[in-house]
Amino acid sequence: MSKGAQARFEITGVFQITGRGVVLAGQMRSGFVRAGMQVHLAHSSGFGITSTVKSVECVDYPGGVADVGLILDEESPELRSLWMACTAGEVICLSEANGT
Repeated sequence: MSKGAQARFEITGVFQITGRGVVLAGQMRSGFVRAGMQVHLAHSSGFGITSTVKSVECVDYPGGVADVGLILDEESPELRSLWMACTAGEVICLSEANGT
């Protein structure tokens, strides 16, 4: 986890809601998350992407199962595509926007 990271989040699914943005669904593995935090995903190629959490919501599934939903504030079509390519099991780090 990078210096300053305060939370780890395991992705269980990724989807897009028209007019809202990319949603990373998953479970907190450590720490906490709130709107305004930075989300970081490091790819094995050494390339990484960072976006801001616009809101945190509950993602309900049939059968009473629920995930945390991180709605990203991402306007760039290229970065939206990269986030949409995330797969279940990937772990992302979250930190305060100012890096502290």
